[in-house]
Amino acid sequence: MIFPPGCYGTFLVSSIYELTNLSPLDTELSSVDSYGSSHAFRNNIQSRNTIKFGHLVDFADIDSIETDNTVVILPSHQRWLDYIDNQFTKQSNHNLEMFLKGLLGPVDLSNVIGNFENFDNLTTVDRWVLRECISCWITDVMNAAFGTDTVEKYTTIGAKVVIYADNIHDNYGDVIEKIAQEFNLVTKSVELVSQKYTNFKAAQQFHTMQEKCDNWLADFLKGKNTSFPGLTIFDEAYVQVRLRDKLKIKGFDIKWFGVNQWPDSVKLRQLLEYTVT
Repeated sequence: MIFPPGCYGTFLVSSIYELTNLSPLDTELSSVDSYGSSHAFRNNIQSRNTIKFGHLVDFADIDSIETDNTVVILPSHQRWLDYIDNQFTKQSNHNLEMFLKGLLGPVDLSNVIGNFENFDNLTTVDRWVLRECISCWITDVMNAAFGTDTVEKYTTIGAKVVIYADNIHDNYGDVIEKIAQEFNLVTKSVELVSQKYTNFKAAQQFHTMQEKCDNWLADFLKGKNTSFPGLTIFDEAYVQVRLRDKLKIKGFDIKWFGVNQWPDSVKLRQLLEYTVT
């Protein structure tokens, strides 16, 4: 199984292993941690010997991929922020410096932060500076990670089964059954399938996060005061860049200097500054 980061690939692998005859009949369902991560399943040696899985970059020789034995997950449109949040929380456990170094590399991270402020490590940098910095490149990163070029690379693998990440949420039981049928596997009880997804869904904080942020932004621009749904600095940076672009058209800018805590809608409007004379 091959999938982009953050697209619930490990969860689907654990599902196919635990909910079919690939695993012993008495296999217990693997746990989902408080971040909604299924990564603990990766420690199951027996499953790793049964199902090979990872991101496309993990497969050094693309031509050697056995397409008739492969499932590919594609990123769903308008869920890119969800996947960034998933990587940040599930892979890096909210360790921002670890995540950014993995994303940009230590040198590039130092350079991009250095454009705003000198620093020894991220703990010395104010949140508003980090948010401003991230907002300058988060759109490019999401497009590079989940956009047209990436979808094309995963599509051209020619996998036997191709699904979108949203299918896992919208039609979980059907996805399990489809993969099982394609690979001549026998699924376990409907009750066990339902329990597996219920446990997973209950811990997913970031599914539809981009949609929630887009809706909040639309409400803000209409003058409505609603609670900001963002949970991470990436949610804030995503909204900040989109808000900045929309306000620029109207001749406004936002005075973010020193604003470490994301303001409510009323306070945010007070930060707007008309810049066109």
